[in-house]
Amino acid sequence: MLKLLPLCLLLLCPSLSAAERLVWGLLPTPGHVNVVDGKPKDGAALESLWLLARHLPDIEMEYQLVNAPRLERALSEGAPLCTSGSIRNAKRDRLAYFVPYLLVTPMQLIVRAGEQERFPRRDGKVLLPQLFADPQLRGAFATSRIYPQPLAATLEQAHRAGQLQALGVWTDQLLLMLSHGRFDYSFEFMAPVRAIARNPQLGKALTTLPLADFDEMAESGLYCSRSAWGRAMAERLDGAVRALAAEQQPLLEFYRRHLTADSYRDYAPAIAAHYRQRAQGPSRFE
Repeated sequence: MLKLLPLCLLLLCPSLSAAERLVWGLLPTPGHVNVVDGKPKDGAALESLWLLARHLPDIEMEYQLVNAPRLERALSEGAPLCTSGSIRNAKRDRLAYFVPYLLVTPMQLIVRAGEQERFPRRDGKVLLPQLFADPQLRGAFATSRIYPQPLAATLEQAHRAGQLQALGVWTDQLLLMLSHGRFDYSFEFMAPVRAIARNPQLGKALTTLPLADFDEMAESGLYCSRSAWGRAMAERLDGAVRALAAEQQPLLEFYRRHLTADSYRDYAPAIAAHYRQRAQGPSRFE
């Protein structure tokens, strides 16, 4: 009977060995969170969380699809929830603790292939003031999408001036509408554009053009609800990010898989330098 005592104790006290559950609320976005049969399947955002999981062996991760209003409501209510793949922005900072994690290459102008010459450029880069002033070119952006600053402010200003449509649709819907000629251009990162190319509903193929004056990488990361639980979880996630950054090679391989060869060549030195710095010390949560 004495030999069975340790097993009995484990059965009576499962919490001593059970992993802590962490729910990730994820927005479905082609290339970042790909959905199959109504569930998150793969994509850059999911893969980045799998990398982190190696440094969080005591946490059991669960992935749930959410829309933007539901996510923001859950964060505002202090639900025990985190989200990934979000560009840092002031509105979400008020709702949740931000953990810096990934760098994303600059957002691009998305157009139908073969129509690049219609767009005003200097040294190959699109000039937004001239673009917005051209009534023959109609553009749109998604209200559900978080755009990096200062581009976000520029898009809002153009919308208020009646030069740009704001549509309440998902990223994949926006890109499909563009491919079918509903408007002439939009704005997006490379990963969703590459992913939508495999969609059987795509009309004309899409391609990208760089934007003049908006060529800085943006900071993306994790958000956990602004509560005692959220702060504690953000600190644990921050430690995992720093441990991963110290390794560096898995992260560089991640970027190699998800960037084009030209983008990886151009940005890999800056990415490596960023993670050397990121590994040095913890983030501050206020």
